[in-house]
Amino acid sequence: MKQVFKFSLAILLLFIRIDSASAQESQTLIFKEFENPPHEYSILPFWGWNGTLKENEIKRQIDMMLDKGIY
Repeated sequence: MKQVFKFSLAILLLFIRIDSASAQESQTLIFKEFENPPHEYSILPFWGWNGTLKENEIKRQIDMMLDKGIY
């Protein structure tokens, strides 16, 4: 009977350890996503055109937004 109890306890402790490691990995992943959030969570620009823009100026402005993490 003691041997069954020890075996059951060992299995239980193993599951607790695995669950703890899994929780820590999940927490690490969440923190990494805060540092570099997915594109769907980027800010939305208020972008207005106050005149006629040439294609190269539009591309320059879009590139500037992308460089700053605005998708």
